Amino acid sequence: MKYKFLIGILIALMCVTGVSAVATKEYSDQSLNDWGSGNFDDVWDLTACDLTLSYTIDMSGQVTGGWTPIEIGLRDEGYPNLDPNDHAGFMWQNWQHTTPNPVSANINDHFLLAKHGWMLDETQYDVDSSGNIVAPFGTYNSYAIWFDRDGVDEWQDDMWQYKDGITYNTGGVYDVVIQYHAVDATTGTMMATINGEAQGFNGNPPALQPVGRSFTGDMAKKMVFFGRGSGGGAVLITDIEVTGCVNRYAEITSPSAGETVRGEVDFEAYLVDEGAESVQWAVRKGTCAAATNTVFGNVDGFTDAYDWNYDAETFTHTFSATADTCVWEPGDYCFIFNPGEGAGDTNIRLTQLFILDCDHDDDGVLYPEDCNDDDAAIYPGADDSNCNGVDENCDGTADDGYINTPTNCGIGACYAAGELTCVSGTEVDTCVAGTPSAEEDDDVDNNCNGQVDEGFCTDSNTVKQDFETITVLPNGATFSTTSNLESGDEYIVEASGTYDYGPSIADAKCSERTGVIYGPGWVPGELLPAPWQYFLQMWIDGSHVSDNWGLTCDEIGHTYATSITGDGTTIDFSIIDSSYTDNSGSLTAKISYCNPDVDDDGVLNQDDMCPDTVADAPTDGLGTNRWVWNGEEWVTKVSKGTGPKETYTIESTYGCSCDQILAVIEDKTDLDFEGHHKYGCSKSILEDWIAGEYYVGPTFVETISVPTNTATPTESVATLETDKDYFLKAYGTADAGDSIEFDAKYSFRTGSSIEWTDAVSTYESYGAYLLDLYVDNTNVDWGAYNEEHIYQIPYEGTGNKLSLHIYDVYYPNNVGNLFVELIEDKWVDLW
Repeated sequence: MKYKFLIGILIALMCVTGVSAVATKEYSDQSLNDWGSGNFDDVWDLTACDLTLSYTIDMSGQVTGGWTPIEIGLRDEGYPNLDPNDHAGFMWQNWQHTTPNPVSANINDHFLLAKHGWMLDETQYDVDSSGNIVAPFGTYNSYAIWFDRDGVDEWQDDMWQYKDGITYNTGGVYDVVIQYHAVDATTGTMMATINGEAQGFNGNPPALQPVGRSFTGDMAKKMVFFGRGSGGGAVLITDIEVTGCVNRYAEITSPSAGETVRGEVDFEAYLVDEGAESVQWAVRKGTCAAATNTVFGNVDGFTDAYDWNYDAETFTHTFSATADTCVWEPGDYCFIFNPGEGAGDTNIRLTQLFILDCDHDDDGVLYPEDCNDDDAAIYPGADDSNCNGVDENCDGTADDGYINTPTNCGIGACYAAGELTCVSGTEVDTCVAGTPSAEEDDDVDNNCNGQVDEGFCTDSNTVKQDFETITVLPNGATFSTTSNLESGDEYIVEASGTYDYGPSIADAKCSERTGVIYGPGWVPGELLPAPWQYFLQMWIDGSHVSDNWGLTCDEIGHTYATSITGDGTTIDFSIIDSSYTDNSGSLTAKISYCNPDVDDDGVLNQDDMCPDTVADAPTDGLGTNRWVWNGEEWVTKVSKGTGPKETYTIESTYGCSCDQILAVIEDKTDLDFEGHHKYGCSKSILEDWIAGEYYVGPTFVETISVPTNTATPTESVATLETDKDYFLKAYGTADAGDSIEFDAKYSFRTGSSIEWTDAVSTYESYGAYLLDLYVDNTNVDWGAYNEEHIYQIPYEGTGNKLSLHIYDVYYPNNVGNLFVELIEDKWVDLW
C-alpha cells in the first residue's frame, strides 16, 4: 500500500517513526519504454541500518542511437520517479552509439552514481574507498563506469583492468549492486558494483577503487524508484532486491483531524514495521491524556472489539474498530493509537482530536434517524413534496410527497390535458399537444392557430362562393380586386404561397430566419423588432392583418385566412418590406363571399330546405286545383266556379318547388306520385309538406305465432317505437282438449255450449279470462265475437318488444297456435 506523510503539527500528532530491524524485499520485474517510470511502495530507513539495492538491467533492446538515460535508486517519499533532483541517490545508466574508424557500430554503456538528473560526469565522485566524503576527485580515466557492449571498441580491451565479458563484450546485460549508508539524517553515501566490479579511477593515487558518491535528502524515508527518458525499444530490469530497514511509522486515517462525526464511526490506523506488534488504543472524551475519561478501547478496563491484521508483503499492521458514537455525549474527543514496539524500536503514540455531534444541523433529530445531519431541511417528517431527487423525510424514497398537478397544452383541436409529474428529481409535464389538421367548417380550431373556421363563413347559414383571385407581387405595389365588395356582406380572404425576400423565403404572415439574426426558424412579422415590425407580410387595404392571419406560422401549407366586411369598394393588397430590390416570386389572394341565398329564391339558406330550387314543369300541363312553382311564385289552375282559397309562397314551402317536395316524399315513403309530376302538387301534398309529415296508413310489420300449450310469452321481432301507433290483429282457433275450441277471447265446448262464449263452458269458476290471449302479460278486450275469429285493437308503442301468451290453468291439453299481425299506423316525417 502507499503510505502518506503529513508535515508540521500533523506529523507530531499522527505519524511517529522509530528504529526497525533488517528486512529483505524482492520486487517485480519492470519493462521500461520511452518515458516510463514508477516506484515501489515501501519506505526504507537508512538511519536505522545500511541498505543494499541489487538488480539486473538488460539494455540490449534499445534501438535508437544516442543518449538514453535510465535511473534506478532511492528517492525521498513524494518526489518524482524521473530526475528527483537533490533528494535522491541513484544509478544513472545510458548508452551511446558511435561510428569509429574503421566504420562499424560501436555501442558503449555508461554507469554513473548521481543525486540530480543531468549532473552526470565522473568528476563528481566524492566518496573514497573507506566510505568517507571528501572533495570531489573523479576523473575521466575511470573503471567500471564505461562498458563495451559488442566488442567493436578496438581499444577497450587494452584499458586499465578491463575484462572480457565483464567490462567489454557484455551484450548490454549488467548486474548492479548499490550500497547505501546514512552519514546523518540528511546525508548519505553510495557505492556500486557492475558485473561484480567496483567502480574506481586510475589516477593519483593510482587505482583508486572502490569509490562512490554522496547524496542528500531525508535518510529515514527513502523509496525505490525507476525511470527512463527516450531512446526507443524496451529496457528490462529484473531480480530487483532490497535489504535494509523498513521505516517504522504509523498513521491515524480515521477520523481525520477536527472532523465532526456521528453515528457509526470507523476508527482506523496503521503501523509499518517488519515485526509483529501488539497495540493499545482508546477513545477519550475531552482529553488525550492517559487513563482519563476513556469511553472506548482496550485499556482502562475496556475490552472493545477491534481488528489488528498484518501483511508481511508490505510490513503493514492495520487497525480498525467501529463504535456507535451517538450513545456518547456530544463534544470533543481524542482517538489514541499506541502500537507496541520491539527491542530498540522507538515508542509511537498517535492522537487524533475530533468532534462528536449527532445533531449537527440543529434540526432536533439525532443521527442516524436524521439521514442527513448536515442539512436542517432533511429529517424524518420533513416536507418531501418538492421534486429534487432528495429524500427529505428520510423514508428511503425521494420526492414521495410530491403531488402531481394537472396541466394543459395546445389550443383548439390540439388542446390536451396532462400532469406535471416528478421523474428522478426532475419535473416532467406529460401533456402532449395534438397534431394540427386542415381547418374545417365545424366550429373547431382544427389547425390550432387560435382561429375558428378561418376560411369559412362565420354565419353557418351562408355559403362560401368564389369572388375573385389575384396575384400579389413583393415589389411594394398595390394589387386590387376588379369588382367592388357589397357593403355589409361578409368576405373571406385566403392568402397562400411563398416568395423570396433575399436572405430566405416568406409567406403572408411569417418569414424564415435561418441564418439571420432574428431567428432561427419561422418568425411572425409582428415579432420582428422595430422598425421592421409587420414587414414581410401581406397587408389588406393598407393595414397589417397579422393577428387575423392566426397565432402561429404555417410552415408546411403556408396558407392563412381572415374575414372582412365589404364596404362597397375594392380590396387592396400589398407586401411590405424595407427593400424590394432582392425580392422575387408572388403570393396568391383568393377572395370568396358568403352568400345567404345561394339559389336566389328569396328564402335564406338557414330556412331553405332546397337550396337549388328551379321552376316546375308538369309533363302534361298544370291541372285544376294543382300547384307548381314557376320560378317567381306558386301558381294554380282554378276551376270554373269555386276555386281554391289557399295561397302558397316559397317561404311557406321552405324554398322547395313541387318536384322537390315530391322527390322527398317519394324517398321517405317509397310511394309513386307520378300524377303529381304530371299535373302539379295537390293541396293535400302541400299541406303534408308544410306540416312536415305524410300519412302512409296501416303498414304490415310482422306476424307473431303464439303457441297455446305454454305460459311462456312469445315476443315480437320488432321493437314498437314510443309514441307510434300500431294495430294488433288476432286470428285463428286452437284446441284446449275436453271438446273445447277457442280463439283470442271466446270458446265453444261441443256437447255443452249453445254458442261461443267468453266464459269456458263447465269451467265458469275460473273466470272469463280463461283461454284469452294476453298482451304484455295483461288481459285486453278484443271486442265482440267474430264468427271468422278475427279481432283488431289499437296499440301504442312503448319502446319495447310485444309480449303475447294464452292464459290457462292447465296447458298440456292445448293444441295449436293463435296468430297476431303487427300493423303500424304509419306517418312519415318529411324533414
